[in-house]
Amino acid sequence: MNFELLREDAKVTQASDLWILSRLQETVKRATAEFEKFEYAKAREAIEEFFWRDFCDNYLEICKVRSYGLAAEKLVGTKLSDLQKAEIQAKQQSAIKALEICLNTILKLFAPFIPHICDEIYSALFAEEFTKTQSINARGNWPKLDEKFFDQSLIEDGKLLLEVIFEVRKFKSEKNISMKTTVEKVRVARVVGIEKFVEDLANVCNAKKIELIAEEKLVEVII
Repeated sequence: MNFELLREDAKVTQASDLWILSRLQETVKRATAEFEKFEYAKAREAIEEFFWRDFCDNYLEICKVRSYGLAAEKLVGTKLSDLQKAEIQAKQQSAIKALEICLNTILKLFAPFIPHICDEIYSALFAEEFTKTQSINARGNWPKLDEKFFDQSLIEDGKLLLEVIFEVRKFKSEKNISMKTTVEKVRVARVVGIEKFVEDLANVCNAKKIELIAEEKLVEVII
């Protein structure tokens, strides 16, 4: 990820980005508590669970279209107003800012377990910060809980998001369809909390449309 695209005034505004940051803060809280009890294996388990399941398996795919500016590419040839252009840019900035926060914190969480690798990556990605600390394991460099990015309700809503993504991936796998294949529509039960993720769901599921419906079945994919 090229953080040179990140503006100083960038803000995290999108629900999926705020969800991953909430899960990150939950992980910081849990890992810190386990370290304080000298339960190092449990701390690492919490960190790895977040890193592999939430960040790598899901969030990187969820934010990919926005972070790489692919949303703008889809609109090539479409006349956009200045407001529409600003909205696309703000959504991209939200994703890149969330990625920056996640990567910085993930490196610090893993540093006690794999210090040399984390130090090398940290010095490359966050050179200015590294110049001040000289080491990722410097005193006071362990991540602290950031309450402004912790929202328990978003964590719960995010579980629905992941469930929908899982069901779509399962459907494609069972039908021997490539995950990259575009589907006409994904119908999703109108469950409280899911509506805020609709745009990112369409991107990660490669769906032309996400339709929210009043049915008990959570997900239905229409090819």
